[in-house]
Amino acid sequence: MNTMIMVFNIAVLVAALISAITYWSRRGEDRDALQALRETPSFRTLDEDERQALEPMRRTLQVNFVSGQVHRLSGSYARHGLSTNGGETMHDTIGGVEVLLPYDALSFLDVHNEAEVVVTAKLAIVVRLNDFHVVEGYKRHQEQHAKQSAWEAGHTMPASPAMAEMSAANAAQTGPQNTAAVEATDTNQTLGAVEILAQRKENAEEIDERRKEDKGFLPAVLWLASFLLLWFGSIGLFSWGLTLLLASIPVGLAMWLSRKPATQSERPGNVNQVRGPLTVVDTVSHKGNHDGTLLFLGDSEPLDMPGHWLLSGRIPFGEVLHMDIRTRDLRVLGLGKGWSLADEQRRFPKVRWHRNVTLLVVAVLGMFLAVLNSNGLAHDVPLAWHSVFSGETRTDNSAASLLQNPPHPGDRIQVQGQAYCELALTELTGSTEVVVLPDCSRVRWGAQPVNLPEVNLPEAIAKLGHPDFLEAINDPRAALAELVVPLGDDSLDAYLVRQNKPNMILFGLSDMIDSAEQACKAGLEDCHGLQRELVEALGARMNDGSNVALNTWPLLARELRNLAETDDDFVGMRASDVDALRSVAQRHANQYLLRKLQELAPHLLSMQQAGVVLIAPHDLQINTPQLPTYPSSTDISDLSEHWELARTFAANPVPFEINGLIIDRYEEAGGLRLEIDTSTVRDPAGESVINSLWFLLAALLACYHGVLLYLRLGQARKRAAALEEDLRQRPVPGAAVSI
Repeated sequence: MNTMIMVFNIAVLVAALISAITYWSRRGEDRDALQALRETPSFRTLDEDERQALEPMRRTLQVNFVSGQVHRLSGSYARHGLSTNGGETMHDTIGGVEVLLPYDALSFLDVHNEAEVVVTAKLAIVVRLNDFHVVEGYKRHQEQHAKQSAWEAGHTMPASPAMAEMSAANAAQTGPQNTAAVEATDTNQTLGAVEILAQRKENAEEIDERRKEDKGFLPAVLWLASFLLLWFGSIGLFSWGLTLLLASIPVGLAMWLSRKPATQSERPGNVNQVRGPLTVVDTVSHKGNHDGTLLFLGDSEPLDMPGHWLLSGRIPFGEVLHMDIRTRDLRVLGLGKGWSLADEQRRFPKVRWHRNVTLLVVAVLGMFLAVLNSNGLAHDVPLAWHSVFSGETRTDNSAASLLQNPPHPGDRIQVQGQAYCELALTELTGSTEVVVLPDCSRVRWGAQPVNLPEVNLPEAIAKLGHPDFLEAINDPRAALAELVVPLGDDSLDAYLVRQNKPNMILFGLSDMIDSAEQACKAGLEDCHGLQRELVEALGARMNDGSNVALNTWPLLARELRNLAETDDDFVGMRASDVDALRSVAQRHANQYLLRKLQELAPHLLSMQQAGVVLIAPHDLQINTPQLPTYPSSTDISDLSEHWELARTFAANPVPFEINGLIIDRYEEAGGLRLEIDTSTVRDPAGESVINSLWFLLAALLACYHGVLLYLRLGQARKRAAALEEDLRQRPVPGAAVSI
């Protein structure tokens, strides 16, 4: 589990690193494109009106374009940047050059753009863009600012032709290719005439209506921080006591935030009570599809109408209506008689449930991570409970004492004595084969000795594993070679001579052939494999001038038997090659032994009965001169020697000593088994406490918010049904109604 969490964290870091590299790479390309634009010749300079229009930009950005050189720039528009939990940094580009789009220039973008820009140290500022000119944009900005100030102060200000034209353009252009069709009924009022009747302050319900719902992101982050601290403690970065102390801090903050009432210190905003036409604009995409609906007060002010009012189908678009509109965001708070968000909030209070969803997701994630990080809750919870509330140190003098009063997970144990290494399935080194051999990291205390059977191999097969399978002596001619190449000569040629010169004489090659064939007749498995490997290891060739390779068993057997008839049945070989031949024969003999031992495995395991099995992560045997340490690994090539040693260990107890924490206890037919952690570095009990509390906290959080979510979703459905019925019974808002 620790590995999985580490891999997840690494993946997140790699993704963040890739995003950062991509971002900075794009920024480098932007700078290169800006430098290339700076080096192109300008075609004119800014006029005085353009300088005045750009002056607010110059003061705000503290940039310098004193020379006023104007460059042409063309290309498609693109936007890129970097998003983080704290916000985002975005950059607008045209033709790969970062640009600043002043005022309402964004509304004039097209698929392909022709622009005039002035270049500063870090970006280019747009002066002209398609049909946009910064002087006209500045005028529209001033008019809009004046109109907004008058609107917020509650003063009526007639719409300007320029603003009316731009409003229609904005409504028609949600994208470069969109067109719009305006649908409005004819009235006796002049289109665009809006009268502000009065101004008031927001009431408490209206303030609450505009307050954004708390989605619970901050408490969620605090809970995740707590889970992260618990994970740090579970991998041993902190002691379990310090871990719980640190983790309780974000948990406490999250609970405090959950219980903290929503602030009521927000100042009420202004609400204008107006009379004017409600204009609806349907936007149509370049494919002719309906793309959306926009609402305007008169001819220029975009309105934010409550969605459920629009869906009711009872709003008389195009008529002159009385409306209550919040000045800060143009939210419609009241419409005619009986249409009031404040009244709805009093009669049908909003049900806020998104926070419960967020924290429920975090809680389920916490439970999932706690389960993955543990060794199994059925294991961790009892271990944590006993280690904290009832743990003791056991120093029993005998296995019988442990059997009469078995210890619990969480108890410490300090015992010593003599026990038998337990027989267990052991995987052979470099293979997936398993065989029953003693494992001295598990000792059976208080048990009886086990007399393992002697496995007798057929004589022909057993001979393959005997040293006299091959008869070899040192070659006296090798000593003469040393006289020719003195030992003190360290040249490469001297080294090659010593390495390649035969130094052994191998006799009775025909006997080797006979032994291998007799073993095959006796039932040796993979007889063809034995013959093939012997042929390859010997690597013999004809010595009659033809130099024909003896690379098949029948050919090799025939030639070696012919040599035996002429008393020329020997060959010079290197000692390493002789060892390779012996290893091949011995491995095949042990392979036969392996199959016999695997057939006996169930019987061998059932021979162990009674006593207490103490299991540790390392060898428990204390070395003595009388009984050597049993090898920790076994290869197929030395299986026969290990089996003989196993018979000795199974029949003779070994001294042992153990001091550690009992992390698991279970009983089976073979007796009581205690799994003990002897590490002085890690704290299994502390890890179990952390994992148990981690899961408990996450489970409680999930239950709490799961129940609340269920209740609040039910309340939300009832509210929606009641509000829908109320909307059907309300009078249609109209101009004849006064406020």
